[in-house]
Amino acid sequence: MPQSATGRKITTSHWVERQGYEEIEGLDCLVWISKRPNYCDRGNFWAQVDVKSGGNAARLNLDAADAWPRYYMNLDRAKLEIEEWMKKRRQWIDA
Repeated sequence: MPQSATGRKITTSHWVERQGYEEIEGLDCLVWISKRPNYCDRGNFWAQVDVKSGGNAARLNLDAADAWPRYYMNLDRAKLEIEEWMKKRRQWIDA
């Protein structure tokens, strides 16, 4: 199971597989990852974040510096980084 530099493991039970993408729900957000076409050289996967219905956009506090969408070469690494971003932003929901 992939780990971060701090030894954290990906919490796969939080990720939900949908048709063509995977998503994880935060307190105020929904983050989803999908595969990009083979000709894309920016990354094999891209992640988007949306304020979920009933979520507090102000508490999420996204701005241009947050750089969404984000591009990743490796799906496991993408999930790990997104989970750590969610924890840092206080968006993590314990199962």
